[in-house]
Amino acid sequence: MKKCSKYLTTVLVLLTCMVNAQKGVLSATPLPSLSTVSSLPSLDIFGAIPIKDCGGGAGFNILSKPLNIGNINYNSPLQVRFGGEFYFTTLHHQSLGTVPLSDPQEGNARVKLHDDMYGLNAMARFSMPYSKRITPYLDVFAGLRAFSAGMNITPEVHIPGNEVSTSQNLSSIGQFNYGATLGFLVSLGEYVKFNTGLMLTRSDAKNEFTNIKKTYVDVTGNIVTEKMQTLRDVFVLKVGFTFLLRRSNNCNSYNRNGMYRSRTTYGSYYGGGIGGGRSNRVNISTRPSR
Repeated sequence: MKKCSKYLTTVLVLLTCMVNAQKGVLSATPLPSLSTVSSLPSLDIFGAIPIKDCGGGAGFNILSKPLNIGNINYNSPLQVRFGGEFYFTTLHHQSLGTVPLSDPQEGNARVKLHDDMYGLNAMARFSMPYSKRITPYLDVFAGLRAFSAGMNITPEVHIPGNEVSTSQNLSSIGQFNYGATLGFLVSLGEYVKFNTGLMLTRSDAKNEFTNIKKTYVDVTGNIVTEKMQTLRDVFVLKVGFTFLLRRSNNCNSYNRNGMYRSRTTYGSYYGGGIGGGRSNRVNISTRPSR
């Protein structure tokens, strides 16, 4: 729970700094009417926290101007926005401690494991106008969901000619997914809203994936892993902010920079390492799923 709290606290601090920067940009210009604000396209930036695992990540949505598709009541039209989303989150991570390096290397290495989930989806958001103080919404989406398990090997004593640290991919799976997010927006100003929602991502594909939760080191110093079926349903808590995008040089510049800064990749790549030289290796064997 302490690690989960650190993830959430870090995300909220970073996003709050972005909100303060956005407010500073907007304070020098006059504010338009609420109807004009609610018709603007929007950018969501959020922390992504898996419910059943103690990990964390981030993501963003970009949504178009709204289209009126009906009425909830006489003064509350139902609107839809179309766009896309990208997110990544670590599901689980653990340390195996000290493990002997495989021949011909000598010595021991610290080994850490992690598995991650990524999503890239087309989406539609159904809501009332953003001019409301509190705006509930429903997102529906479909697209690509991917899982990746990786291992980081760092020798206790660096061997000249070898990498300082080696990252190795254990398994990667991509699958079609669909789902929904139920959430609400709380207005913090004309162009900034607090945003939180609970996302359910589902895939009917059945793929085998490395189960790092059951990975261990046996008495001979070998790392033993098992395969498991990928999860059908994953719940992710989203906490962040929504920015309404104006056609202003200052705001457009800020939004472009913000979008590019938010597209941070995270994960592991086979054969990648730090420091150059030969890859560090440990003995590992994989058992089939039970």
